[in-house]
Amino acid sequence: PDGTTKPSHVVFTYRAPGPGPKPQPGGDIPILPAYQSFSYTGKAVAVYTGPGTKYLRANSGKANLGGGRVRVWGLDGNWALIGYGLSNNLYRVGYVPKSVIPANLQVPQLVFARRQGTIVSKASLTDDPIVNPTWLFEIPVGTKVTILAYENWKDHWAYIETVYNGKPVRGFINKIRVRAN
Repeated sequence: PDGTTKPSHVVFTYRAPGPGPKPQPGGDIPILPAYQSFSYTGKAVAVYTGPGTKYLRANSGKANLGGGRVRVWGLDGNWALIGYGLSNNLYRVGYVPKSVIPANLQVPQLVFARRQGTIVSKASLTDDPIVNPTWLFEIPVGTKVTILAYENWKDHWAYIETVYNGKPVRGFINKIRVRAN
């Protein structure tokens, strides 16, 4: 009643999330980790929507990181999930080889749920959930997708994997458009 606490003081200790066990299929869906930033000044590097050259490459197969400020969320094997601005005031999130990431950054391996989901209302997929979402394509109702993670900057997006024109692709959709199975 008088505002006095018992005990008189409390110590809170923050522990950063450790590598821990990877979620099993059907387990909880993780949130993408906070990003780190760096400046890139190297030669142009191809950017893919997923971790490898088998994935769709946005911008009609011409997506490149040319330079500037880059956000990196983490690694998926030997590939880094990055975001970068485009000269036309748009943004792109995709993957580059981890060799692009400066050696002094401590970048974690990403932990994805790989949980099966079903599109419950027509969903538009984007690789620009940051600045001005532009839709790469629409995913019809009933399509089975893999939910990888949710984002934490707007609490709006589900990060998913699907197939488009025979190629695997990763991107963001409004998370109310997908139901985890």
